[in-house]
Amino acid sequence: MRIPWDWFPAGESALERVLDRAAAYMEEENRPCALVMKKGTVASSPAPLPLQVRPPQSRKAPPMAEAVSHRHDMLAALQRNCGPDDLLLATTGYTGRELFALGDKENQLYMVGSMGCLSSLALGLAIAQPERRIIAIDGDGALIMRMGALATIGHRHPANLLHLVLDNARYESTGGQYTVSGSLDFCRVAGACGYSHVSRLNRPEQLADLLRESVRGPALVHVPILPGTMDALPRPDVTPRAVAGRLREHLQTNRRK
Repeated sequence: MRIPWDWFPAGESALERVLDRAAAYMEEENRPCALVMKKGTVASSPAPLPLQVRPPQSRKAPPMAEAVSHRHDMLAALQRNCGPDDLLLATTGYTGRELFALGDKENQLYMVGSMGCLSSLALGLAIAQPERRIIAIDGDGALIMRMGALATIGHRHPANLLHLVLDNARYESTGGQYTVSGSLDFCRVAGACGYSHVSRLNRPEQLADLLRESVRGPALVHVPILPGTMDALPRPDVTPRAVAGRLREHLQTNRRK
């Protein structure tokens, strides 16, 4: 895998040096490194206290809705009704490419090659940036791949996280294979995991109305969409590293009071 590694030090005196070296490598190369721990390196200790229990509240599932709009219609409505303080995170595949094609912005991030990881990234940003609205634009296939993240989001309960699930019942960018989204209810799952708000919509104007409301998160909005994508869909002409770098700069230079 060509990942550089080192032994996790047995003594505290070397720990800071090893961690500093690893951090410097990751910062310079923008790549991971590993610390391998031998058995017995760290002394055993009592188990930590259990997490505070947050019993899920009963959430009435909204009625099912038929897909009548395309992905790009929803993304266009999203861009029109979001401001520079909002962060828009797009999942892998056509979602990020369509968002880029509709208008590339510094507050947008396009996930590449990490299918299913978007909601976890959104949770981290929501915790680190509590004064901003974090909008995770997920897909049905990606969410199914890592559905366990819903439980962690429900437990951490970030009020500023809006989780949109664009559901075309397909892995469209890999050939249009069907997902099993028709056999489950994302709203019921999110409600059982502790999301504060669950709803379903299928038209751009409904999404615009929701974005103007003060919906307290974590909120999951299930959006059935038609299959298909934009004609001559481009790929982002900015590298993933540059996208991440400009998002960090955007957060630093546009701090909210």
